[in-house]
Amino acid sequence: MTSFAPDEKLRLFFALPLAEALHEPVAEVQGRIKPCRAKVKWVSAENLHFTLKFLGETPAALVPSLSAEAERIARAHEPFEIAIRGAGAFPRPQEARAVWLGVTQGAEALCALAEELEESLDRAGLSPKEKRAFRAHLTVGRNKSRHRLQELADAINAEEDVQIGAMPVSQFVLMRSQLMPEGPIYTVVETFTLGS
Repeated sequence: MTSFAPDEKLRLFFALPLAEALHEPVAEVQGRIKPCRAKVKWVSAENLHFTLKFLGETPAALVPSLSAEAERIARAHEPFEIAIRGAGAFPRPQEARAVWLGVTQGAEALCALAEELEESLDRAGLSPKEKRAFRAHLTVGRNKSRHRLQELADAINAEEDVQIGAMPVSQFVLMRSQLMPEGPIYTVVETFTLGS
């Protein structure tokens, strides 16, 4: 585990990084949506992940406790597989703020893992529960503009049945995010293996 000064504040989240084998099919979907010329900031391949729990600014002193909870939860869950299929947007394609790809097979197992993490961290007083229920999705782009919204919606809807592929889920990570002008830099703080 990486060591930090106890009083250092870290922007943290628990995540499931996307398997490298699926980077290319995701990039192909991004490439088919890009010509609509909406002002979307596309997520780079190395940063693609499923967020299990966003913690935000967290004192480094809490990292050992966060890790202990995550380790306990990881041991209680067996490895599984997820299939990624279909594009969509939050809150909906016509007002897209986040462009995502959905999970079909394995969505229940992924939700169970995220929800248990959420409950456990809340009970331990490490992070309050989210108001919204967890929804398994892979964010592939973020839109902060109202520019060409209809064109963007049409491009997203054209990908609603796209098949990306399947990937095994055998571990998840505690990730640090450092916000930079050119985009965030993600660093793995610790890895947790399922069923071990």
